Amino acid sequence: AKRMLRLTWVTLPTTSTIVGRTIKELQIRERTGASVVAVVQPTGLLPNPDSDHRFAAGDNVGVLGDPQQVAAFQTMVTASN
Repeated sequence: AKRMLRLTWVTLPTTSTIVGRTIKELQIRERTGASVVAVVQPTGLLPNPDSDHRFAAGDNVGVLGDPQQVAAFQTMVTASN
């Protein structure tokens, strides 16, 4: 199971196209297969954020998925408009 499922932390750069957008708006699960399971912000840990969570630059996002799903999320984070 360890090889098939991965928890990865991704820090959002200010240039990320997902900054300012919500989990629901981005359709993360539908588009990547990965699940956002936590967000660490300067104010603390937000476990299991709801779909209306709006990402901010510097958020440390915990995503759960297989290697391909995690890679798809990382691509989403670094994609340009």
